[in-house]
Amino acid sequence: MAKDEVQLIYDLRTDLGDIAETEWDAIELIRALERANSDLSRFLPRELIFDLSLTSTIIEDDVMIDLSDYIDEDDGMEGFIRVHRVEYPTGQVPQSFVSFDVFGQMLIITGMAESAGQQQLKAGETIRIYYDAPHVLADDDEPGTCPPFLENTMIMAASAYALFQRALDMIHQADSDFTLSRTALTNAGTALAKVATYLEDNTNEDSKYWLTKITTDIAGLRTAVLADLDPLNAYLDSVADDLDAADDVIANYMGTTNYLDGGTEPDVKAYLESGDALLNTIADGGEGQEVAHAYRQYAQTVKDALIAPHEENRRMLYQNAVARTNAAMIYAQGAAQRLSNLRSYIEQADAWGMIAQRFIAEAEQRLADSIQYNNIALHNIELANRLKEQAEARRDEAWSIFRDRKQYIGDFSQAPVRQMQQYS
Repeated sequence: MAKDEVQLIYDLRTDLGDIAETEWDAIELIRALERANSDLSRFLPRELIFDLSLTSTIIEDDVMIDLSDYIDEDDGMEGFIRVHRVEYPTGQVPQSFVSFDVFGQMLIITGMAESAGQQQLKAGETIRIYYDAPHVLADDDEPGTCPPFLENTMIMAASAYALFQRALDMIHQADSDFTLSRTALTNAGTALAKVATYLEDNTNEDSKYWLTKITTDIAGLRTAVLADLDPLNAYLDSVADDLDAADDVIANYMGTTNYLDGGTEPDVKAYLESGDALLNTIADGGEGQEVAHAYRQYAQTVKDALIAPHEENRRMLYQNAVARTNAAMIYAQGAAQRLSNLRSYIEQADAWGMIAQRFIAEAEQRLADSIQYNNIALHNIELANRLKEQAEARRDEAWSIFRDRKQYIGDFSQAPVRQMQQYS
């Protein structure tokens, strides 16, 4: 029993390993079946017979028949390809076949059979035309005209065309991937151009400019820093001298002559101890408590007259040390500012270098993308070649079956040539 379109597509999916219906759309498989049906029609066209009642209106010059109203007509010779034989007149035993030629849509009888007994066509008689037509592909409503024993061969040819289509899809995909690869390479080149821009070709906004500025300015900065460091060192040295002198001042009132706690008068401690001994004591001569008070005044006088000037001197030395330290700090700040300027140049150069580095990273990523797209494209091409090889093998096998009738009708010497025609 001939298969309908649904069964043909199901068998085709089976041969393609697409039972899940995920690889090929139905429209693609129908197109593949149409092409296979075209192959079948080319190698083994459908053999049909058309009986035409002759009238004076279609007979021209006694031997020509105008077929223009019958070729590719529903009630005529639909799908007409070629004429095989022409029987005229009909109804004779044995049959009477005439020689003919076809020019355009005109059938020309070039020779009558000897049994015809006439030399021209006659109206009212019937001429029988044996002709070839394409096979009709099965649809949902009715089966096609492919002989059932050749349906699997046609499905094999259709699978070949489905594989050819998929191979072509792979080639198109490879072309798209190559385009993406070229785009990625172009973008990588653009990114690399930006690297050069931010490294050396963007006036005062590139790494080279600021590195050059470091090289140009570093000698002046070094000189200025050294100029700041020299007075800084001098002030710091003076600070040390002032501090040493301040320490030496103490020796002026606590050295050999110790006015603070030497133990003998004039001595602050000695006067205070003498006065303390007279507190709450009636002194000789009637001085009373005033004597102790006098000793406190003697101690204060010693402090003010003999110790205070040296302490004032010591305080001044400390003030000088503080002032010189502040002056040294100013020079240190100046040197630090110049060094900060130098660091800012370096940081600025690094900043532009970091921008360039990001473009380098982008270029590397674009290059990696390009390689990936290229590899995918090559893989698709390889897959397309394999699919094409399979398609060619299936198509060639189907063609060999269509072409060699011995494969399905046996030896020609034992069977009539047209015996295999099992369809109308």
